Amino acid sequence: MKDKKLFKNMPQDRETPAPLEMIDLELAEKLKKLQDLNGLTDDDIDNLALVLAGENEECKIQLFEHQKNHREVLERLEKIGLKIRREKVNKYEEGQSANLKIILRVTRKENF
Repeated sequence: MKDKKLFKNMPQDRETPAPLEMIDLELAEKLKKLQDLNGLTDDDIDNLALVLAGENEECKIQLFEHQKNHREVLERLEKIGLKIRREKVNKYEEGQSANLKIILRVTRKENF
């Protein structure tokens, strides 16, 4: 008999859950709202979900400092149990806008 994991959000005809289906529905909704706030990609959201689910130890995402709410995104990520560490800040080349690209290393908080 096959060992099945129970995922609340997963359709029954699939064997492998999507990353957002591996976490609590409430957390999944919070991650999707973050995507609207700062333009995180679908891949960013999936990677964050995998970290929350314990499938991946860490992931990297990038935010742009010119987006007025990048700090709010960082605060919300910490509230849902993720630890954020700024890894790198790149300025764009001359001729491009002076916006900063922030690369963050994201891990799950211990005992959250």
